[in-house]
Amino acid sequence: MITPGLENQVNPLQHLKTLRHIFDSTHNGVSIIDQTGTVIVYNKAAGMMLDKDPDKMLGRFIGDVFPNAWEDLEKILKNGTAQIGKKIDLGNSTIVANRTPIIEDKQIVGAISVFQDISEYENIAHQLESYKKINTQLNAIINSSFDGLWICDHEGKVVRINKASETINGIKADQIVGKRMETLIRKGMIDRSVTLEVLKNRTGVTIIQNLKNGKQILVTGNPVFDNHGEISLVVVNERDITNLNKLRNDLAESKALAS
Repeated sequence: MITPGLENQVNPLQHLKTLRHIFDSTHNGVSIIDQTGTVIVYNKAAGMMLDKDPDKMLGRFIGDVFPNAWEDLEKILKNGTAQIGKKIDLGNSTIVANRTPIIEDKQIVGAISVFQDISEYENIAHQLESYKKINTQLNAIINSSFDGLWICDHEGKVVRINKASETINGIKADQIVGKRMETLIRKGMIDRSVTLEVLKNRTGVTIIQNLKNGKQILVTGNPVFDNHGEISLVVVNERDITNLNKLRNDLAESKALAS
């Protein structure tokens, strides 16, 4: 005889078994054990990550399959303290597990583990660190150059300039970056642009340029082509020849006086 009301009572962990198809549709691995350490839910993602057949995991004692995991899970079943961010190195991949107790009527009745494969994220992070390192080295090289360097895009817009260019031109990078060369000419900062000449001729160009601050510089621009043969960047090298021209003129005057 069934006690009235009990026929509608469902053990929450038993109920989880009927939700297996839901867990199987999740991207993250999910494993659930009862208070004895018996596996009652083990979805497909967990099987793929940990290389275990989900059908063969159900009903097994977790400690027989994953002794190290059972050490942690046993503590969770005893003290109810969740374990978040447990990193598991599987050789070819890295998994992070979040393990938390399942509590029913203030009693610990099991534990759930959710796994996430972070191998791809670690690869991205490694690539990002490599990029940062290369970028730092590139910045050091560019800013260590005695000559001024300008980098413009295919539209003649300034992408960056180095510190030497700031000194030569008497400007700051934030005044220039993002502006088109036509704008700089219109404002009288330069009298002509080698970048525009490169974009027009699609080849390296060298010119003498007069700056607003009175300096005269030797400027060489070279195009950088993309895989489709289009100009993606123009790299400009500039050297202040004001003093050189002054020395040349002084020498010419000295020779004239001596003759």
